[in-house]
Amino acid sequence: MKLFKRNIFGLFLLLVAAVAVIAVACGGDDDGDDNGDSGQEPTATVAADGDGDGDDPGLLAIPEDTTGITDDEILLGSHLPLTGVAAIYGNAIGPSIQAYIAYINETQGGVHGRKIRLLIEDDAYEPPQANEVVRKLVEQDGIFALLSGLGTAQHSAVFEYLAEAKVPDLFVATGATLFTEPVTRTAFGYNPNYIQEGTAMGEFIADRFPDAKLGLILQNDDFGGDGEKGIIIGVEGSGVEIVASETYEAANVDLTSQVQRVINDGATAIAIFALPRQAGSVVSVARD
Repeated sequence: MKLFKRNIFGLFLLLVAAVAVIAVACGGDDDGDDNGDSGQEPTATVAADGDGDGDDPGLLAIPEDTTGITDDEILLGSHLPLTGVAAIYGNAIGPSIQAYIAYINETQGGVHGRKIRLLIEDDAYEPPQANEVVRKLVEQDGIFALLSGLGTAQHSAVFEYLAEAKVPDLFVATGATLFTEPVTRTAFGYNPNYIQEGTAMGEFIADRFPDAKLGLILQNDDFGGDGEKGIIIGVEGSGVEIVASETYEAANVDLTSQVQRVINDGATAIAIFALPRQAGSVVSVARD
């Protein structure tokens, strides 16, 4: 369906890296070629050494398919939870990205003379809805790339589809290792992964609460699963004992029963991999 236009893609990654930093409320190659006037039907090829003779083995062929790129626009899409249990993320990240894109368009003229336009679709933090809206963005709207698709289970529903369609999958807004290990040419993460986060949490617990009986409360997907792996690594060799592990479904915002079960199993400390509302529920119940 879609092939990489590597010279524009490399430049565009520089823009999106800055977008990702600002939007963190929770490889293309840059060969230095200037093909900004190539438009929708490029015909030229540029040698990697810049002489244009086509003899260099590093020759970059500009693909005929430049879906989502016109003479004056680069069209992107994103799936974010604008409603539902994780709306606190989507309604912070979405406007942040749009604000930075507006800044780039207004002060820099976009990227390589092309203005950026981002279409954001609401997936309500539901995998089936994420699948539906991403297919719309690709097949109906004709986006060049997906930017900052949020949610582990939600992006799992579209990850392979995007790879098969050769749609660049930029700065996936989840730390699940599923999307970045092994490295692919289409997917680019930017979060510290959840195994690293869990390891840091486990090391902190082992340092501050060396005799803790630890209960885990985890979202029932790779978000929670990777977090659990990291916590186990972090407490390994310490006096911390993991005595209980409970999971919850993302749509469940009241985790009273999970907290009560890990306490009944002897937990004196609780580690959580959860969304903000669910984490608040755990803290409230545990304090009571």
